[in-house]
Amino acid sequence: MKRIHIWENHVSIPHLDLVLVRPATERLSETLGSLSRMGIDTRADDVEVHEHVRTD
Repeated sequence: MKRIHIWENHVSIPHLDLVLVRPATERLSETLGSLSRMGIDTRADDVEVHEHVRTD
């Protein structure tokens, strides 16, 4: 199971019991950068990107 779930309007990190608001217009790279700056490991094998997430 992936440790980080990125949805269109929020990020869920179940193992930390954490849900973060995410603007729908934010790009995936911006979200991953923000999580990384918070000290959250964002390795590709731990991240699941769900539908409607901007990846450009």
